[in-house]
Amino acid sequence: MNILIPALAIKKSGGATRHLRNFLSAAGRIDTENRYIVCVNKDFKLNIKNEKVEVLPFDVTSKFFRFYWDQFEIRKLVRKFKIDLILSLLNFGCINPPVKQLNFQRGPTPFCRNYLKTLGFKERIDISIRRRLLYMTMKASEVIVTPSKTMRDMIREFYSDIKESKFKVLHHAFDKEKFLHSNLLPEDVVKKLNDIEPDTVKILYVSHLIPYKGYDIMIKAAKRLKELKKSFKFIVTMERSDWPEGYDRYLSLIERFGLHKHFLVFNRVPEDTVAELYKQCDIFLFPSWCESFGFPMVEAMSLGLPVVAAGTPVNKEICGNGALYYDPSDPHEAAEKIRITMEDGELREKLRRDGFLQIENSHSGWDDYTRKCLSLFQEVMC
Repeated sequence: MNILIPALAIKKSGGATRHLRNFLSAAGRIDTENRYIVCVNKDFKLNIKNEKVEVLPFDVTSKFFRFYWDQFEIRKLVRKFKIDLILSLLNFGCINPPVKQLNFQRGPTPFCRNYLKTLGFKERIDISIRRRLLYMTMKASEVIVTPSKTMRDMIREFYSDIKESKFKVLHHAFDKEKFLHSNLLPEDVVKKLNDIEPDTVKILYVSHLIPYKGYDIMIKAAKRLKELKKSFKFIVTMERSDWPEGYDRYLSLIERFGLHKHFLVFNRVPEDTVAELYKQCDIFLFPSWCESFGFPMVEAMSLGLPVVAAGTPVNKEICGNGALYYDPSDPHEAAEKIRITMEDGELREKLRRDGFLQIENSHSGWDDYTRKCLSLFQEVMC
């Protein structure tokens, strides 16, 4: 079977990039039947050493061009490569596919009502158009894959006419062994970590800088912890280039609350070293309130870090009993749950045990994940 993977929107880093690379690598190991034609932006380097994977670069100039490409250029490729199945990994896809299409829905923002409430009129119009195009893609697809039941339910809250039976939930794969055997952190990061006072509780938050990631709740929780005279330091990764306005606003808030001694802010830590950052910390905080999965929570649990998370449906689905939850909009409750975790050794040990159990029961490796995908391809083609 010849499978076309349109991935023109993929970037140099992030969950979608990791998903594509790991899926193709695993397919190269275990898939002896299918051939993959992968379309990427010419600026994106996808080095997959497998004779069954062919990478085609395209010059993507705009979102409009991408929409045009998805609807018309795909047809040319389907004819040229005798494509049997289109595997649309990045939300959008063909709204009238010439062959069967399998669609992955990974982006939560068009379907997250709490996020939509924060948008202005122009932004709401833009996202409603995007949501309609996603709907048309999903309706035209044989199967819709989501990384969580929560993501599926968020979509169906808007579009109940899409039957639940059309969805397939596949939790993101997690290669625990590869993650644990990471490279060393950069020397400047290690030096700053070593300068932290020995009795300080180190609270980690690893995330991209996006409005719905809950950084404001984290900072306000830190203010409350300071008022309680706790010895702590938040270790945060946020890249100014992701959202300059938000970056400057959060640093200003840290200064205004007198929290500069309680925060250590790094730029984005390289993916192949981030496990070492988790190992240096005592608690993992996940205040994000709009997710389709929440991969950092899985990473934290795999290393035995007690997790304190916003009590959203998706966070509870991914962590189960492996986290302590608080009202996503309440920084005082967040601070209280962090304080309890800091002070209660038995609770920390319970969260560690439950986190390990959650990883073992709910989050499989890439080979197993890819086998499930291959079975799904066969099911779609029957």
